[in-house]
Amino acid sequence: MITCIRESLAPGSRYASTFVAPGNGLSYQRRTVTGQASAHTAGPMGTAPYRVRLERIGNVIISFTSPAGATWRQLRRQTITLGALVQVGLAVTSHQDGQLITARFSDVQIVSSSISTN
Repeated sequence: MITCIRESLAPGSRYASTFVAPGNGLSYQRRTVTGQASAHTAGPMGTAPYRVRLERIGNVIISFTSPAGATWRQLRRQTITLGALVQVGLAVTSHQDGQLITARFSDVQIVSSSISTN
C-alpha cells in the first residue's frame, strides 16, 4: 500500500511516498530532482493493516506511519520543492509480475488549507 504526493504525473517527476510492503516493512521513497533516480529510506518492520500519512508544509514533506492511527511515528522529514498544485493518491502493487493483489483503503482523508478543483 502506498500514499504518494507528486509534482505531476509525468515520468521522472519529483515525489514522496510512504509504503507498507509484505516482507519489506515500512519505507519512504522520494525523487528530489526531476529526472534523477529515486532514493529509499527503510523504516521499521510492519505489515498491513498499517496506516501511512504524508504531510506537506510548504516544501517540507513529512512521512508518518502508525499501526492503529492513534500514535504516529515520523519516518522521514525532507525538503522537496513542489509546485502549488500537486497530485496525491493511493496505490497498491504485488511486486510480482502477473500476480494481482487487492487492497482495501479506509479512513482516507486529504486535508488542505486551500484545494483547487481544476
